[in-house]
Amino acid sequence: MYLMTILQRVIGGIAVLVLLLLGIVVVSFSSTRSIHDRLTVITEQSAPLGQAISEINVQLLSANQTLLSLLAETDAAQIDKGQQLFGQQLIKYQQMHEQLPALLAGHAELAKAFDQERQMGNAYSTQANTLIENHRATADTRQKVRTLQSYATPEGNRLSSYLQAYSAQKKAEGNADAVRAAQLLLIDTDKTYAGFAAQAVRLDVASLNVVLNQQQDVIAERLRALAAVDARTARVVGVMVTRLLHDMAAPDGLREGYVRQAAAQETFDAQRQRTGQALQATLDALRVLNAGAVAVAKQAKTDTDVTVATSREALFIVALAAICAALVIGFWVARGLRRPLHAFRESLRLVTAGDLRIQFDVRRKDE
Repeated sequence: MYLMTILQRVIGGIAVLVLLLLGIVVVSFSSTRSIHDRLTVITEQSAPLGQAISEINVQLLSANQTLLSLLAETDAAQIDKGQQLFGQQLIKYQQMHEQLPALLAGHAELAKAFDQERQMGNAYSTQANTLIENHRATADTRQKVRTLQSYATPEGNRLSSYLQAYSAQKKAEGNADAVRAAQLLLIDTDKTYAGFAAQAVRLDVASLNVVLNQQQDVIAERLRALAAVDARTARVVGVMVTRLLHDMAAPDGLREGYVRQAAAQETFDAQRQRTGQALQATLDALRVLNAGAVAVAKQAKTDTDVTVATSREALFIVALAAICAALVIGFWVARGLRRPLHAFRESLRLVTAGDLRIQFDVRRKDE
């Protein structure tokens, strides 16, 4: 039966230990590489992606703030300036998206959310520019109506003063019919001018229509009644009333101006609501994208923790196996040394006793 020599046992034991050490190295290298890959996802993808999304979100809100400031302007030049600034910020907002595709590699869901956010952003841009044009039209209409109202107010004051003075004069003369005709005309013209003036404070076409309902016919009738008692004064007053009648009925009059302003304001309000909805949809899409980036980072961290735990277990097992192997090999070598050492001691004892007839077992090289 062949038995291994001590040298062979030592070499074999060292070989086993070397293999175990190589196993430890392999496990360590594998775990280190895996951890590095997970950390790369966090540092080179998730973190930059989260930062980029935050910057895009801030840029979008900044552009919307510019839009809100623009909507507070009424001067055409200021509106143009604000629109130019808003356009520049939207261009920057779009340019900031160009760095995201590289950070979304390997994440199909995030890429889908990114495409959706970009579509929402384009929709917001379209709605916002439409809103600016509506605001421009509304401001222009409002300015034209204000101009018409600025003409109507002094004319109304002049007509009122003239009729009041005329009534006072005729009252002093004792002409009751002229006083009554002038007062009735004054009441209806003042009522009409007051209705127009109220629209400058609070636009309400429905209430204006109530005030002006058949008012044109009433004023014409009052003017005829005045003409019946004082034709000359009626002609003078008629010249001043003509402008009022024009404002009440003409397509370019004050009444139609307020109707156009109300229509423009209604269109503007509806467009502003659509723009707000588009902005909210874009912000929601950004939140979804950011949540996806956070989820990727959390998953990478979880995978890293699992890899670290697995590596610890593997290293513990391999190290324990190495310790056990070292003990077994040591016991194995020690056990192999016991017989040749015993034979060597016996030979020394015989030689010391003077017996030179030492015998060795040629089958045992250690002896």
